[in-house]
Amino acid sequence: MDMFMLLAALLIAAIFFLVFLIATSARSSSYPYEAAGPLLTAAERFFYSTLEQVIPSGYVVTFKVRIGDVLKVRKGLEKKQALIMRGKIQQKHFDFVVCRKDDMSVACCIELNDASHKRADRAKRDAFVRAACQAANVTLLEVKNSRSYVVDDLRSQVLAAIAGKPAPVPAPELTPVGTMGKPVYPPKMDSTPEPCKISTSKMAKKHGCSTDEFMQKLVDSMYVEKIGDEYQLTEFGVNVGGEEKAHPRFGKFLAWPEDLPLSS
Repeated sequence: MDMFMLLAALLIAAIFFLVFLIATSARSSSYPYEAAGPLLTAAERFFYSTLEQVIPSGYVVTFKVRIGDVLKVRKGLEKKQALIMRGKIQQKHFDFVVCRKDDMSVACCIELNDASHKRADRAKRDAFVRAACQAANVTLLEVKNSRSYVVDDLRSQVLAAIAGKPAPVPAPELTPVGTMGKPVYPPKMDSTPEPCKISTSKMAKKHGCSTDEFMQKLVDSMYVEKIGDEYQLTEFGVNVGGEEKAHPRFGKFLAWPEDLPLSS
């Protein structure tokens, strides 16, 4: 009899344990998350501690702020265009944002550029963010990551950025994605430092589409807008390198950098 009671107790315990495992497994599969760890890397924490020393009174520093919370798509765009351009900023973030304490409005944004920003894909991303900030009249300060910072120099840079006058950004040395070799430098121009720009028709040929189709890509990317029967450069288009030129025979045309990023 005692053996029977012991076996029954063990069976009941096993059933409860099995139910517990099933319930735990169900919860884990429904919410497959875990803590991601610190919000800042060691390099970012070190820069942040230095940045706090130079922020003037009346301002506060925040970090990991979505670009979509600082910039917004202007009104008046077609729904498709608005969705495309909103998508380009929703998954990106600024490293640091300096805000005014009284109303938490944005004074300037700061990007800490480490070696990864030399990659071609990151350089393309940086060019987009830079142009978007210029179009929105939001000041962006880019600081090169370092093992140490001169506090007075960083203070001068931050104060200039808050005043809307950030230091110019030097051209990065580009490294192809997936390579571990030596950096690839932009080609040197013989007579002018300006990057090579080609016409819209040549850009269309390069992308394997008609000129009309490529013009629509430019419209979707907010680089041009159609007014009547003509296409005109937007401020955003100018900021990414678009330029109106004149040909002695064919008249006015638009020229673009060969590496112009387009909306997918």
